[in-house]
Amino acid sequence: MPTTPITGTLGQATNYTQDAAGLAEFQAEWLTAADTQGITISGSTTSTFNNTGTADLSLLNYSTNPDQNLSNLSFSRGGQAGNDTFGDIAGIGVADSYDGWWNDSRKVRAEINYNPNNGESQVLTFTWGPNQSVQSALIDLSLFVPKSAEKFGDEVGFLQAFKNGQIVNIDATRVGGGVASSIDNSGTGIKFRADDGVNGDFKFQISNANFDELRFTARPYDNPVSPQPITNGIITDSSDYLVQQITYTGTVDHPVIQFSNPEFVVREDGTPVLAVTVTRTGGTEGPASATINLSNGTAVSPGDFDNTPITVNFADGQTSQVVTVPIVDDTLVEGEENLNLQLVNPSPGAVIGPQSTAILTILDNDVPPPPRPLVFVTALDPTAGEPGRTDNSGDGTFQFARTGGDPNVDLTILYTITGTATPGTDYTPLTGTVTIAAGQSVSAPVTLTPLTDGTNEPVETVTVKILEDLPYQVGSADTATVRVLDNDPLTGTPANTLRVLRYNSSGTFVNSYNSITEAVTQSVANDIIVPQAGFYAEPSTVVIDKPLTIRGANAGVSPGSGSTVPPSVVFTAPNIPVFTVLPGVNNVTIEGMTIQLGGDNSNGIRAQGPDINNLVIRQNVFNGQGPFNGGVIFLDSGGVNGSASVIDNLIRDVSTNPGSTTSGFQAFRQNTIRVTDNVIANLTGPGIAADAITNPASAITNNKVTNAGEQGIQLAGGSATIENNEIADTNLSQGIDRAGIRLRDSGFGTTLGTVNVRSNLITNSYNGISVRDGTVIPNTVRVNFNNLIGNTNSGLYHGGTGTLDATNNWWDDVTGPVVGGTGKNAISGSGANLVTFDPFATSPF
Repeated sequence: MPTTPITGTLGQATNYTQDAAGLAEFQAEWLTAADTQGITISGSTTSTFNNTGTADLSLLNYSTNPDQNLSNLSFSRGGQAGNDTFGDIAGIGVADSYDGWWNDSRKVRAEINYNPNNGESQVLTFTWGPNQSVQSALIDLSLFVPKSAEKFGDEVGFLQAFKNGQIVNIDATRVGGGVASSIDNSGTGIKFRADDGVNGDFKFQISNANFDELRFTARPYDNPVSPQPITNGIITDSSDYLVQQITYTGTVDHPVIQFSNPEFVVREDGTPVLAVTVTRTGGTEGPASATINLSNGTAVSPGDFDNTPITVNFADGQTSQVVTVPIVDDTLVEGEENLNLQLVNPSPGAVIGPQSTAILTILDNDVPPPPRPLVFVTALDPTAGEPGRTDNSGDGTFQFARTGGDPNVDLTILYTITGTATPGTDYTPLTGTVTIAAGQSVSAPVTLTPLTDGTNEPVETVTVKILEDLPYQVGSADTATVRVLDNDPLTGTPANTLRVLRYNSSGTFVNSYNSITEAVTQSVANDIIVPQAGFYAEPSTVVIDKPLTIRGANAGVSPGSGSTVPPSVVFTAPNIPVFTVLPGVNNVTIEGMTIQLGGDNSNGIRAQGPDINNLVIRQNVFNGQGPFNGGVIFLDSGGVNGSASVIDNLIRDVSTNPGSTTSGFQAFRQNTIRVTDNVIANLTGPGIAADAITNPASAITNNKVTNAGEQGIQLAGGSATIENNEIADTNLSQGIDRAGIRLRDSGFGTTLGTVNVRSNLITNSYNGISVRDGTVIPNTVRVNFNNLIGNTNSGLYHGGTGTLDATNNWWDDVTGPVVGGTGKNAISGSGANLVTFDPFATSPF
């Protein structure tokens, strides 16, 4: 980042004359110089130093209130209270240094003074401006004398340095004569003891530092006489001194303002697809601004947009701003148009970065009436209940609707089914298709019938989402959810229990414990363990060796819904998994917990070994230090029977060590997986990595993966449906065949089987979808109805062999994809000519 050296001086090395000329020099060399150099000088005391009770006798702010400062500035040593001068012929100090406890008229009124009666000190503070860092400073003090001149003890001062409000270490060296041992660097600041009994002078050099604030205080005498001078019960003297001069060098870290991308996308109605974003890097302290100039491309002002320059303002600490460009939503059918953006006029101290220009593409919303109908879904009855509930909640219902198109023909609509409820166990499975009969605008209600399972469960959900298909267009209301209420309550809970409750499989209270580990150890098969809200520091990995449910306080609540309650937080010793499921253990559910990871080998949940079936991990929050080169959730059956459902978890706030490839969810050699409705972000590895998945019924659906260092979703061998996922900002710096969604053969020897990549939204990744170099694609792999938007290298990369059906995708361009080369609508890779892409969508889905 660009930096500029700075140097400066405050004060002078000699005394001022006690007259108008001396006052003018003091004002120029302290107040005006500080203002010019962007330094704020303030002096503070406590009410015990001033009998008026004022808690801040500051220098005020010279740049905003010069008159009040100048009226307080004199070199008088008057002994009366309220003489607020902060200047002396020997330098600068804090006003009223003795008021309230001693009024000897001989005393200097502007000093940094220590009150020995209550142990308080005044503070003189120098604060440099935003984004400034001081690396070295020469400090010159005055009226700072040892016992030989002071009579009552050696005067002592103390200096601390800060950076961005946090204390930082500094070391100093005595210069200009004196005794080297008069400087003590052993503490959190510099302690200095007077050693010049003739001139009261004391100089020291600070080097190799990095600070933006200095705070001077005074300390008790060293080597005090006994007894100390006392008048009327008051100790009348202690350490005091003035700052005569500060000379420093440092740097200014300039804010760099630029666009986040070379191209942005907005719909004609103003809805951003890839929002115009301006970033600030480098110095982020204080405000900064720049101006965006707008000029014609294929879009022309004023008919298509308002070309009034836009000012982008960054507040203190703000690093990103989303900018709204006024787009004219006209009624013309124009197709895709663009305009040019240019950043100019940075605020003082800021610079414009290399990405100073960008193109804004406008997606036209004025098209002829669509020949295809627009379809929607709603939950007519959004609440269902297991049979036997007294509230008669009964069945839930969905209904699908259409508008436009030809109403006189049957219309079959496809939809996905996700949620925390399990089809066949919690409700009668839905078909995934519905037909609106000819002459009708809505379907017959689709009934969701809950089943009695005899198991206590939290509120569960069934969510349907319409899939893209050729006969129709999907409207904005493409998703609906029904809540399924349980009819098997937990019973028998006494009034006073320990924190972790245990119920048997019938939901009857058994016992309570202080730790999850103890509850699991004492449990029997199919028990329900309920850690109540709070923090659980388990002594080691919680080992699950039998069918169990571990249910935290937020079971039944989606972590991203904003409706969560105080959580049940579990963590254990560093560098080990938090939960481990042993081989051969089936029917384990972990839900509603907040699981804190501890770095290195610390998976949140680890299930490794054969015959671990029906493992359910849902509605958990994972945070803490992620495992080094591992998965937050790690499953590996070894190729012998494994099935798991990972539903509606939040993996967003897991930190990673430098050099680590940390994944969100890893599933190796599983028979069946169901990975739905998860939010995964901010990881250095893949969001979801599925390897050697054998059952074609496996589904990776409705997940949101952003800011992943590697793939958003990877399927390495085997079969699965990957649909309705949203993936953004993945693989921005990885290899040529990496992507938002990547397909490849497995390192375990499993090749790709039946794979459907459908109805996904992939934005701002390196490639949108890729086939790894050398992978053989069978004719059972299809890539259809996806939105591939703003991906930098290509929309689709095919580095293998075999024909790939990639028809009916949106390639971020109304003209469709381009085979060869690079860019948002490119099809690239050695197998680019093996991709079938026509017909293609002419607008986003």
